[in-house]
Amino acid sequence: MNVLSPAHPTRPTLLSERDAATFFRECFIDELARAAWRDPVQYRRELLADSPRLRGVLDEAARTVGWSRALPEGHARGMALSVTGGVVAAHVAEISQGDDWAPRVHRTVTVVESGDGEPSLAQADASSAGAAAALANALAALHARLNLQGAQT
Repeated sequence: MNVLSPAHPTRPTLLSERDAATFFRECFIDELARAAWRDPVQYRRELLADSPRLRGVLDEAARTVGWSRALPEGHARGMALSVTGGVVAAHVAEISQGDDWAPRVHRTVTVVESGDGEPSLAQADASSAGAAAALANALAALHARLNLQGAQT
């Protein structure tokens, strides 16, 4: 497995049907986890009980970012998985919202498992389908947290 840094070279791609399906699936899974009051990583782990390869990439991404550690006040994380051409990738984004209500991306991490060693640039690029979903899930988690705090005051 490889952890890609944000400086990893990528090229612009058009949103494909596969990318759109990944985005909607991963956002929906997070919605289900929130509706069940469950952690999104644990929820995915249960869904992936019969998929050790996907679960292994998910676990490595969660370990890499310290998913179980508390975040600073006002921060949230989002997670997404993508599978493209035999390449499995887990994406994590950490964001916050500033005083001007604009979201700020603090960190993105992608863990890629290509099954045959170091992923090629094309494989890493193709695996990026879940990155937007991870950002969307982090933003949704942040808004859910802010809404919950607002309801408690």
